Amino acid sequence: MASSSTRRTLLWMIMALFPCLGVGYERSMKDLQRIYTEAVKAMQKDGGEKIALPKLALVSKEASKMPRSDDSKKLVLGASEGLVRIYRRQGNLKKAIKHLKKGIRFDDRNPQFPAELGHIYHKINLHEQALKAYTLASQRAPSDPHILYFMADSKLAIQPPDLESARADLEESLRLLEEKGVPAMEIQGKKTLVWARVIESLGTTLQLLNQTEKSLETFQMAVDMGIWQSKYRRFHQKRWTEVTNIRPLYDYSQPGYPNELATKLEESHQAIWEEFNAASISFEPEFEALSTSGDWKVFPIIDVPRSSDARSIVWSEGVAKQFPTVTSILSKSKQFKACVEILGVCDAYLSKLTPGTKIRSHCGPTNLRQRIHLALKAPSECCWIRVADKEPRTWQEGKVLVFDDAYEHEVWHNSSHPDTNPDSSEHTSFGIMDRIILSVDVWHPGIVDPRIREKLGAGELEQVQAEAATTRTTLDFAHEEL
Repeated sequence: MASSSTRRTLLWMIMALFPCLGVGYERSMKDLQRIYTEAVKAMQKDGGEKIALPKLALVSKEASKMPRSDDSKKLVLGASEGLVRIYRRQGNLKKAIKHLKKGIRFDDRNPQFPAELGHIYHKINLHEQALKAYTLASQRAPSDPHILYFMADSKLAIQPPDLESARADLEESLRLLEEKGVPAMEIQGKKTLVWARVIESLGTTLQLLNQTEKSLETFQMAVDMGIWQSKYRRFHQKRWTEVTNIRPLYDYSQPGYPNELATKLEESHQAIWEEFNAASISFEPEFEALSTSGDWKVFPIIDVPRSSDARSIVWSEGVAKQFPTVTSILSKSKQFKACVEILGVCDAYLSKLTPGTKIRSHCGPTNLRQRIHLALKAPSECCWIRVADKEPRTWQEGKVLVFDDAYEHEVWHNSSHPDTNPDSSEHTSFGIMDRIILSVDVWHPGIVDPRIREKLGAGELEQVQAEAATTRTTLDFAHEEL
């Protein structure tokens, strides 16, 4: 006996072949097209997604039951695209994946659905699945430099990374960008993301292949194109604005720098350390997987917003109760609050590094911020940070280190001591030789755009520059010595 799906398909075919019997089919198709049009119009209005969601779900379900035709295919693909957009905004990635897979089945040529599926898998750190999705997308669009970049990015994220294959993909992506004439600069001076990301990934891959000179030549290519100001200062976030008075490390005691917050953190070092020792927290692996050896873990102080919606400081679970000194200082800091609430590019977290850990060279994603490290526990002469091409620095307990994390930086912990704590009365979440820091971001004082400065309450840039100029010699000398 034929299955129900087979009988249904035969019925649709009979109605399609004999119009006198196919009134129901034509009416159903017209009804679905009308419902789909209503859903598309609803999505263009505020709050319209609630109306569009059930309509798109109905169209997707019913159109997929119909015999394959151009009309039914368009409805399924259009409904799937709309549903994916809604579910992604809602954070329902499971259902978004379901409809992306449906789109892939119904359209075996378009790279959009497998590429979007790769983006979601990459976001949730399922890098092998992401690579499969990007590979399918690349098979459908072999000359797309963007897809080649994403495929290479997944090859770098899997363990162990496929460095040579990623390098080949990135070099081909660069060739295609040049061949297609994709501009390195867009209108209004905004940076083209794909150039910055491909060059950054290729240079980083060359670094991992121990081809340091060639990696610097690759980074210099972006400087010559006007994408970055320095081969050591590389960022690729969508939000970009001109920043002046840049340097890898800063003397926070000078005018124009985040001295208020930095000073307050230093003054409160002992209280913060005591709170840390009394706290019951669980460090988690750093999500970017930047460590090449050892163990690097973090504990978030704030929940970083992942969307462009209105932002506010949201303390991670248990933070307000266990770290009252930290939350009091940060909630009163205009530099930190504005960085989170207006720019949306700032973070705050505790960072733990065990002996033998190496964090490879990398750059932060944006040029809009500076990073403050308050050393809570820093074994002397064995923990180092290198920023740009400057001499490595060590942390000093109770002191802050301020740097621009858009510059290339790397960290290593050379201690050979075991990561154990024989004193059971002490904090059990770290060893006696661990390096513990509190990392806090603030907006960059050299942001040029007057509209952004006004929102930040940053004052006139000319005034800040004039104040900094009075200590220019000191700053330049310190910069060269670092």
